[in-house]
Amino acid sequence: FGTFTPQTVRGFNMTMMDGSTLNLANLSGAFDCTFTNPKYSSNTAGTLCNLVFNANSTVKVNLEGRDLWAIANSESPYVVTWKTRPDDTVSFTLDEATAKKGFTTEVCDEGLKLVAPQGFSIFLR
Repeated sequence: FGTFTPQTVRGFNMTMMDGSTLNLANLSGAFDCTFTNPKYSSNTAGTLCNLVFNANSTVKVNLEGRDLWAIANSESPYVVTWKTRPDDTVSFTLDEATAKKGFTTEVCDEGLKLVAPQGFSIFLR
């Protein structure tokens, strides 16, 4: 339980439990992970980490301050990438500021995708 910021630790083992936060606010790209079911290693900016997502956990992803539109509309709109997706019982939420702007996430085989809010039109008769 707590907050994990990938670029601030080396050789660190972390268990993401229900209520944990993955802080990606200062990352310039996607957090690149390689799962080895259920652990994964990442070598982001010289950081080597092993993370475990507990089953039935909801993990908050902090993206506050990043250019959300640029990420969501890019060719690769992922904030986390992996080779093997986590267990289906693991879910991800966004920090409050990002969620209030209407952004959501989608768990895909390639990673955690940032989805921009969908526009709508109102027609008056």
